[in-house]
Amino acid sequence: MYGKKERRKKLLFDIVLGIVGVVLMFGVLLLIQTRFSVAQQKENSSDKLDIAVQRLEANEEESADRLAKYDDFSQAKVDTIAYYYENMPEDLGSVEEMANQWALSDLYILDAQENVIASSGGSADVLKDEALATLFDDKGAVTLDMT
Repeated sequence: MYGKKERRKKLLFDIVLGIVGVVLMFGVLLLIQTRFSVAQQKENSSDKLDIAVQRLEANEEESADRLAKYDDFSQAKVDTIAYYYENMPEDLGSVEEMANQWALSDLYILDAQENVIASSGGSADVLKDEALATLFDDKGAVTLDMT
């Protein structure tokens, strides 16, 4: 049979082998858990990103709709004012009152040559800007938001 010394060596070898096995098992399980967690986080992040993209697209559409409604409303204001002054040119002295009534910061009445014939008290230099020249090419009523 085995001697006492050999049994101790075998027992020590078995204990070391058991510890190495446990450490290896721990390492493998840790690696598997880490990969699983990373995969889950990627999936969650992807889902959240998809939701964020959908919300962004919806908000862009809503923003475009609101801007179009605002532009339509502003254009209706300008069309009304233009119609009023086209049919009542003698009332050009009331431009400031008209601007206040319609809650406009500045109101400019232009002739066919794009000269300012009446204003609500603001500076007419804003109309000399070359960047704004394209807005007057169609010769229609125009609103400018200078905020």
